[in-house]
Amino acid sequence: MRPTDVDYDGAISASYEQGRGLSADAVATWRRAIEVHIPDHGAIVDVGAGTGRFARELDTVAPHRVVAVEPSAGMRSSAPHSPGSRVSWLAGSAEALPLAGTSAGLVWSAFTTHYFDLVAAATEFSRVLRPHGRALIWHAFPDVFDDLEWFRWFPEARAIDENRMPSAASVRQAFESAGFKFLGRSVHQMRVADNLAALADRLAHRSISTLTLISDDEFAEGLTALRNEASRPNRNQPVFTPNVLLTFVAP
Repeated sequence: MRPTDVDYDGAISASYEQGRGLSADAVATWRRAIEVHIPDHGAIVDVGAGTGRFARELDTVAPHRVVAVEPSAGMRSSAPHSPGSRVSWLAGSAEALPLAGTSAGLVWSAFTTHYFDLVAAATEFSRVLRPHGRALIWHAFPDVFDDLEWFRWFPEARAIDENRMPSAASVRQAFESAGFKFLGRSVHQMRVADNLAALADRLAHRSISTLTLISDDEFAEGLTALRNEASRPNRNQPVFTPNVLLTFVAP
């Protein structure tokens, strides 16, 4: 993975579960999006697994083992571990996966492509996948930024992400250059908070990496504005964010 200005071994690892955890509703939406792609054979690899929020869910639907690959020691050590979990944790990067060739049936990666050397990662995904295995990329690409609710209160964060996030087209190009066939793109609305007040509580953990890259004053100003908006009448509706799924099949 490319170097990052975000210190994932620091405070963000301790707060990640509180600020980025998946609600039951969000998990249900995610399952509907990916269940058709779950393989009958081979490991499922979660690349850039963070604290394992998706790896744990994959463990509940996968017929075989789930391997969580995460470069940050802080994120790995902050991952909750439940009895009976089949998730195996390994240090590694998208460009150098610690797995044997053709050992995986599915490679999954969520919200991490901005840290990839895309061509190197796609080549490595192809190496570890069995023939015709799937690669699933889950991300909020710049073309859906207008629908990301929290950007309304943190415009400085949006400006950062507009510069660092790859486009869906560039991800597709990189994977096709590595021999993958593009199967399609779909957008899934994930319920991230019950209302704006709950969204503010989540964002207060500052566990979205971009929020650590803006100044403390900008963060405090945005959070205050969001809480003020949340206190207005008729602002008790659930908050949804768009998540884009790109699906590829290996040679």
